Amino acid sequence: MTVSNWELMSETRNTYVGTNAQEYAVISKSIGCWTLYVEPQTSLGKHHYSSHNTLYEAIRMAETVTPWVVDENMKPIKECV
Repeated sequence: MTVSNWELMSETRNTYVGTNAQEYAVISKSIGCWTLYVEPQTSLGKHHYSSHNTLYEAIRMAETVTPWVVDENMKPIKECV
């Protein structure tokens, strides 16, 4: 079960942005790996940068290092308000 929602950024081929993340989360395809970058929106947050073999691994890591907005059934809310 996934709590995150990702959308392909316009005019890109392999860059996804988390639409329901409380921090700025991006996954992009580099040569041979998927790169996760999380930028905090508050001074209390921490930056995160990591490389993964698959998109699935990068999504799972993103779900562990940043908070996500979900409904009462733990389904992703498409966009943060």
